[in-house]
Amino acid sequence: MWQDLRFSLRLIAKEPWFAAAVVVTLALGMGVNAIGFAVDSALLRGPAFPEAGRLYTIAWQSRFGLQDEASYPDLRDLREQSREFAALAGYREAGIDISGDASSPERVAGAFVTANTFDVLQQRPLLGRTFAPGEDEAGADPVVVIGSSLWQSRYGGDPSVIGKTLRVDAKPATIVGVMPPRMGFPENAQIWAPLAPNAALESRSARVVSVFGRLAAGADERTAASEVAAIGGRLAAAYPGDYGDNSALRVESFAESFAGGEAATMFAAVMAAAVIVLAISCFNVANLMLARATHRAREAAVRAAVGASRWRVVRQLLVEGVPLAGMGAAAGLLVAQVGVRVFDDALQTSGAPAWLEFAVDGRVLVYVAIFMVGSVLLFGLVPALRATEGNGNEVLKAGAPSRGGGPRGSRLASALVIAQLALTVTLLAGAGLLGRSLLALYGLDTGLEVDRLMASRIELPEARYGTAEQRAAFLEQLDERLAATPNAERHAVTTGVPPADGGERRAEAERTGDSAGASPRLVSTVTISPEFFDVVERPILRGRGFDAADGAPGVASVIVNERFAAMFFPGQEALGRRIRVSQAMVPAAGDKFVLFRPGQQDDEWRTIVGISASIPHGSVRESYASPVVYLPYRQESPAAVSLLIRSDAPPESVAATLRAAVQALDGDLPIAGVQTVEQLLAADRWPYRVFGALFGLLASIATVLSCVGLYAVMAYSVAQRTHEIGVRMAIGAHGRQVSWLVLRRALLQVGIGLPLGLAGAVVLGLVLRRILIVPPADPATLTGISVLLATVALAACALPARRATRVDPLAALRAD
Repeated sequence: MWQDLRFSLRLIAKEPWFAAAVVVTLALGMGVNAIGFAVDSALLRGPAFPEAGRLYTIAWQSRFGLQDEASYPDLRDLREQSREFAALAGYREAGIDISGDASSPERVAGAFVTANTFDVLQQRPLLGRTFAPGEDEAGADPVVVIGSSLWQSRYGGDPSVIGKTLRVDAKPATIVGVMPPRMGFPENAQIWAPLAPNAALESRSARVVSVFGRLAAGADERTAASEVAAIGGRLAAAYPGDYGDNSALRVESFAESFAGGEAATMFAAVMAAAVIVLAISCFNVANLMLARATHRAREAAVRAAVGASRWRVVRQLLVEGVPLAGMGAAAGLLVAQVGVRVFDDALQTSGAPAWLEFAVDGRVLVYVAIFMVGSVLLFGLVPALRATEGNGNEVLKAGAPSRGGGPRGSRLASALVIAQLALTVTLLAGAGLLGRSLLALYGLDTGLEVDRLMASRIELPEARYGTAEQRAAFLEQLDERLAATPNAERHAVTTGVPPADGGERRAEAERTGDSAGASPRLVSTVTISPEFFDVVERPILRGRGFDAADGAPGVASVIVNERFAAMFFPGQEALGRRIRVSQAMVPAAGDKFVLFRPGQQDDEWRTIVGISASIPHGSVRESYASPVVYLPYRQESPAAVSLLIRSDAPPESVAATLRAAVQALDGDLPIAGVQTVEQLLAADRWPYRVFGALFGLLASIATVLSCVGLYAVMAYSVAQRTHEIGVRMAIGAHGRQVSWLVLRRALLQVGIGLPLGLAGAVVLGLVLRRILIVPPADPATLTGISVLLATVALAACALPARRATRVDPLAALRAD
């Protein structure tokens, strides 16, 4: 074996370009595959907490399949009755206002958590401590734990921050701990406060608590799910009026809960794409090794003639692949390290959860090692067997053709190329579908001039703005101040910055004598000020916009979009018709954290005074077809609103103007950072942008590898058929005929590979359909990639075809 290895190293030194081609091909295949496995491993592993596989969430599930959170009494009952969980904790995500120190007030992402949350997660602080038992009980001294980035940005990393006082939602609290970097549980929180029970939380209908826990020793998911389902059944039976459609408590792993759904589909698609790239790489190397083994058939025959067994020769050829695979794996890991770091950085700047951490760990190393061994066998065994089969005496004859140059060797090389082309078409289809979906999302927004449109969010605390009159008064004063400043002269208040909405409500059209009206259904609702349509620069198509009287007592009016009018009043005029919508989600009494409870059906009929052009409101995939109802903000005076500002000034200047206006009215009230709507849209679409780019990169690598493989096979074919080409040219064949002889084979391979790849593309589209905006079998995408690959593939064959026309007939015949 040592002799075989030394011999293989000498061959590498003798043929450095061949070795470089093999190593680079393997490095690309193994590198992107390691990236894909690292990404998929992060998904399967879930949040980067110790023994994250034993962390599970618990939530209600309705008979319609919808998921709902638990209530605080549910958490208490689960803690008392569960034996399968070692500990259970709860949290509620929220934006938290902080002020009261040297820095300006600001609103940061945070969470209210039970005192044992960090213990269940097995997370230790960077400084200080986490919450002590009892600090989440009513009447306990207020304390908070802050995140590393908040510690750095607000306190400059000062270690003496422990014990300082910070005003949290306008009330003083003591900082007791600082968490390490990337500890942003549940997603990107940077401050945590105790979740203390109060009158609102004690209601079983206030299902606002996310419950999770760590399994006890010896427990598994099946037994935990059975126990939790039994507890849920008892609760639903004991309190039937509080749970409604919720029929069962469901247990779900952290990985499923936090990275399931569309993200899981994208991760799985990326992993599949990486495996395909590796397969293409191995096929490419197999073709290269097959070509070299063909030229070394005479050497194999000489070895056999002097006494070597077939296994001895095969072993030699197999061992030659080991250093190539080793160098390819080492280079692939380097590619993976760089790629994973770039991918991780891209995710962290795109709004993805902070805990979603990607790294080349031990699992990735084992994975690459397994594929390294597999690749040696895959691209070494078949060429070795081909080089050693048959009659060695025939090979040793001076005029005999090289082993492997016959039909079998040619068919094997062609089959590998066809497989590469088919897999490449499938990858290109996936990249094209994701890319087209992203373009579709951006294309559907062209009606909004988003480049000069900025937004900032304000949430009025319940403690100081508990009534609708107080909120309306504040917003009116703010409107007057902003109207007098040049940076924010054109502005509007809204509960839904496009494409977001202000929540779904059930709408119903009034029945009339000539129409039964549409049945009640869910619609997107947005509460706006009269200036909204002017600021977003979308017209009222028919009727009018809101004025100062709309929303006053006795003036119940709404504006609907074209989609709503067509859905509720098909073939009729919607102006002047009346609708009613369910009440808004209103603050629960006595809740300083502004918990919400659903209202009952509103009996007030509202008159449609305007039909607006379509503006996207709703989820990223469905907002463009949503029926929308616009309500006057003076009627409801919501506590949480966004300010839309149309200005030529830079966002920093607008933010300063807005901050000054707010601080003049309320010194403890922060504002969220001013962002352009274009930035908000980009953050909303990060999965499409990041994964589409990654999929496109993998598809590009696959295309290059496939075309290189096709070129290598064509060049090898020309070299093998030099004698035949010389004879044809000697008896009068023209250059065009010789070129067609070479290109015909390439056309046959492309003609077989494309349909196979298109079939795979349709299957991939069906797998990705839940995250696509365009149809899974989008004709434009499939046609485009077919033309692209056929063009590139034929271009790769042009050089071998041209080389064939330059064969010297006399030299070719003399060689025989």
